[in-house]
Amino acid sequence: LSEDWDVHLGAHSVGPCSMPGYWPPSVSVGRYVSVGPNVAVYTQNHPLDRISTHPYFYDARCGVVQQEELEPGILRIEHDVWLGRNAVILPGCRRIGIGAVVGAGAVVTRDVPDFAIVGGVPAKVLRYRYDEATQVKVLHSRWWEKQPEALAKDLDKMCRSASEAFEIASSEQDG
Repeated sequence: LSEDWDVHLGAHSVGPCSMPGYWPPSVSVGRYVSVGPNVAVYTQNHPLDRISTHPYFYDARCGVVQQEELEPGILRIEHDVWLGRNAVILPGCRRIGIGAVVGAGAVVTRDVPDFAIVGGVPAKVLRYRYDEATQVKVLHSRWWEKQPEALAKDLDKMCRSASEAFEIASSEQDG
């Protein structure tokens, strides 16, 4: 994907994002990302300031202009993101933060903060997965850098709420 399509896919990410050509070039996907069916990503808009918005006048693949006229946008989908079915990510979004959730059918027009749950048209923050203290602990843990085998050793913690998992870890360190 990286060499042929300029799409960078992190380890253990699942869904149609692993299919060649599914997403446009310059998309980067972190580790342990879950992508639902029919998620669409657009990294550039039609040029609204020109006489015509038609691709003939900016897309070299149409055979009229010699080179691409528009610079493609860049999208970074961070680690442990969940993109729900039929979500649409538009060019105004350059980053979907660590641990964020994009609800099914949401239309994302701007960046999504770490651990935010967004939904709607246009998408807005509905709430956060964790309180601020837990967000800091999850970020500090960098669990997504581990392989599944290493995470399996902490399965009891990984299958609990984050606050419970950190309580267990804290009591193990104290004891």
